[in-house]
Amino acid sequence: MIIMFNFLKTGQEFHRLAKSFTGIDALIKELSYNIANRTIAEDEVVQELYALIYFTRVGIWDRLDNNNWPLDKNIIIVPSISNKRISINLALKETHQKILNLSIQYNIEDDFEEIMEKGTMFKIIATKIPDNLKGAL
Repeated sequence: MIIMFNFLKTGQEFHRLAKSFTGIDALIKELSYNIANRTIAEDEVVQELYALIYFTRVGIWDRLDNNNWPLDKNIIIVPSISNKRISINLALKETHQKILNLSIQYNIEDDFEEIMEKGTMFKIIATKIPDNLKGAL
């Protein structure tokens, strides 16, 4: 019975990982669209990037760290990244690179690293994220 429970729990976490990749990719596309169409001020872009980096750390990296899934062997479906089944590693690289590129564009790559490493910036951002959004991750 314990094995069955662990299997179900792992399946749920894997599904949440796929949803996190999909949701974060959608946020990246929306932010990129708003930047391209100049419908968002630069300070708002930076604030959204901070939240996006935080969501990536908690929704993807923490989940990967907690489950020790092999990145190259596990296949995941993230339709917004690819219409084919891809490795977690590929989804991770694509997501990471898109956010890093935006961070470099807005000169916050040091903050990007600090949030990803759960440093001081991570803690500051965590206090600003509403609890209902944290629970959705």
